[in-house]
Amino acid sequence: MTEAEILGKIARGECFSGVSEDDSFFIAVDEWVPYVCAAIHNGGNFRKDLLPKMALSKFERWQEEDPKTGRFISAFPIRIIAHDSRYEYDLNRPPSECIYDSAWGKTVWKSPLTKEDRRVSLEKHRRFYRVLTAVVKRVETQFDRCLVYDMHSFCVRDYPKRSQPLFNLGTKNVDRVRYRQTVESWLHELTRIRLPHVSGRTSENENFQGEGFLLKHLTKRSKNVLVLATEIKKVYCDEKTGDVFPAIMLALREGLKRAVVNTASVFAAGGASHKYGKRQRLLSSTITDDIRTVDERLHKLSRGFDLLDFINPVNKESEKNRFLRSKFRTRPRFRHKPLPIDPIVFKREAYSIPVSRIRDAQIQSMYRDIIEAQVSLVDMLARRGSKDFLFESLKQYGEPDAADLANARYLVHFPVESRPMRPIRAEAAVRRMRATVKLYGQECRVCIGENLSAKAMFSPGRRELQIQQDASFSEGEILALGHHEVGVHLLTTINARSHELKFTRTGMPAYSYTQEGLAIVSEYLSGGMSVSRLRELGCRVLAVRSMIRDYDFKTTFELLVDECGLNPDSAFDVATRAYRGGGLTKDFLYLKGFKDVLNLYRSGERWRFLLLGKVSLDYLDILEELVSRGFLKKAPLMPIPFRKPKKASAAVEFLVSGIK
Repeated sequence: MTEAEILGKIARGECFSGVSEDDSFFIAVDEWVPYVCAAIHNGGNFRKDLLPKMALSKFERWQEEDPKTGRFISAFPIRIIAHDSRYEYDLNRPPSECIYDSAWGKTVWKSPLTKEDRRVSLEKHRRFYRVLTAVVKRVETQFDRCLVYDMHSFCVRDYPKRSQPLFNLGTKNVDRVRYRQTVESWLHELTRIRLPHVSGRTSENENFQGEGFLLKHLTKRSKNVLVLATEIKKVYCDEKTGDVFPAIMLALREGLKRAVVNTASVFAAGGASHKYGKRQRLLSSTITDDIRTVDERLHKLSRGFDLLDFINPVNKESEKNRFLRSKFRTRPRFRHKPLPIDPIVFKREAYSIPVSRIRDAQIQSMYRDIIEAQVSLVDMLARRGSKDFLFESLKQYGEPDAADLANARYLVHFPVESRPMRPIRAEAAVRRMRATVKLYGQECRVCIGENLSAKAMFSPGRRELQIQQDASFSEGEILALGHHEVGVHLLTTINARSHELKFTRTGMPAYSYTQEGLAIVSEYLSGGMSVSRLRELGCRVLAVRSMIRDYDFKTTFELLVDECGLNPDSAFDVATRAYRGGGLTKDFLYLKGFKDVLNLYRSGERWRFLLLGKVSLDYLDILEELVSRGFLKKAPLMPIPFRKPKKASAAVEFLVSGIK
């Protein structure tokens, strides 16, 4: 783009992105917000006609440039990133001083520059500042003030005799009184950034005092412009080789995103004409092509892949009969459906998804986590029928901790009142479930199923709810089950399809723990939960613990009969859930998820984000951000018990209050 084209778009308040005609800088305005990010020493480009005169190698120049600082600001709506090396002209020096003859103790040129050489470089310098000034002026006009993040890095080798801060903010030329809150917010946010294997501190005016040309130029023009000139120690790369450390880079970018947005929110609240109630509104509301590509490829790879279809044994009933007839002596030999994918091919395709192209570090991390979880899941499935499956399950779901076990024992040892009931058989349960589907105004196939690991199972891929053929239910149980399977599993499946991004269909890491916890809370709020149901959740935790510790089906079965008081038929079903596939630890998450989701429900409104699809409690912050930015829609459907909660029985309320 020519300078005139760029300035015209800025004047008209358009959103755009592109490089300058001579490729000396990149500028993007994804959305007009009250802050601008700049990385003026990011580049290392050099004019070909000047290279024969250059006395320094490319690596020597790199050592004093600020490589990758453009990546630090790539997630923000308004950003300008220099492409040229500071050794051609330094954008943080005034025009009269921006072309070095010597710098950092080294001679820059082998032969003198001509007037024409200098003129071309000086014009690039002036062009950059005409564009930057126009952007800042436009922001100031729209919002009454403008915050500029001026991002740099520095070499540790320049200060070998003393410990260096991780972040340094230069404020010598900042109105510290007027902008005290914003400056203090920025310093505080920088101290919160944690990097892997790196420790550090945040300082003010230690190495640099903020006397660069960019800060002086912009603040001299207007008192309503605040520039935060920030230097970052080059801990994200090896200064001796130039190698970049990806994990540190990603963590740094994630931390800076939070710091920039939080501080911009403080700045905007202090006087900008447009008030921002949500900090996420300070980020772009446009889904970029890189996010869309990653999301689509991940969904295509994982589509139609239902975990339980390949873990639940296809011969459960026959093995139950054989086990019970043998007086519990014969260990079940479970068989499973063939796996319709090649794990090696799946992993190769998963790791070829270009997730590193996503500019937003937090969104990139989220997709990386989803990919890793999917690969881990496939690794687990590839080991069905062996003890290696258990090790993969532990990686995927974890195991019960001391608190989980204490809660389980507390529930299991609570006495159950035996009340005569008229059981609801499978055929009647199917009719009742169909009525519940109709109550929610949705469509879902409800039918009798065989060899199920529970009395009822919902398959999101087929949108089908199966009822175990020999199951029977109480009135309260059928009520609770409807709001569990239909009100949560079906509704979140439908909610997930309302979003353009499809990762809520694929499933976030630990989504099972969140989904099942949400479903149990729905049971509880429906008023249909029973003491027996809570005891069942406790039994599942103890069964998983026994499976991990003893890895003997009979031992687990006997624990469920002797310690938990289950009848042999129920004990077999619970033990089978723990041993399916070769040892599945997922069942302990029902009770843990119930506890955590219920606490979230009672603490405010953030639980609503759990209705978006196959999402996870661990990602609440990014889910809230994506909804606020318009990347995800608010959940259109909500379980009835969350809208009209009913009180459970006194015994259930007492038990739930004691879960820690």
